[in-house]
Amino acid sequence: MKSIVIDTDKIILNDVLLKTGAETGMSLLTSVYKNGAIGYPKYYKMDPLCRLGFIGAEMILGPQPAPDGDTHAVVVIGHGGSIADDRHYQETIANVNDYFPSPAVFVYTLANIVTGEISIRHKLFGETSSYLIEHYDYERITDLLLTAFNDPETEHITGGWIDYETDSHFSLRFVNIDRNTPREEILDFFRDYSINS
Repeated sequence: MKSIVIDTDKIILNDVLLKTGAETGMSLLTSVYKNGAIGYPKYYKMDPLCRLGFIGAEMILGPQPAPDGDTHAVVVIGHGGSIADDRHYQETIANVNDYFPSPAVFVYTLANIVTGEISIRHKLFGETSSYLIEHYDYERITDLLLTAFNDPETEHITGGWIDYETDSHFSLRFVNIDRNTPREEILDFFRDYSINS
């Protein structure tokens, strides 16, 4: 099992705290993107939730397409979904005298877009699912993640918890697992890296 934890001020990859300098918030994610020489210009067009998921997936999957793309699912679970972009889009339509709705912003008012961005980047053609739950609950997150294995063709899953409210308040807990990964190992990861939500 591979894992990544991203908070506004730190990144932990496979239980190792990475040196990230003084960067925090979205600057931290952009720094990881630039320093990793990822070379995916569409990153700058993504909304913050997608950038968070993209960086998390990139760090545990690597830059190459997954060799198991046909049997690889992407499952994300969060609380706020696309709330940051919902608020931004609302600002573009709230004032009748300054009405400027943006299709680019509107697209990202769908919380499941992050699964699509990850799937496109890594050529993952398995199931994609996006769930919203009331709060961070490591047992529920584990169970929802593992539901992708109900499809007998699914052999690998990337995903877990992702939540983005503002540039200074976001969190990600992703795993990359296969069908043989013990449930307890997955549960321990989400419990050990629990958040207050």
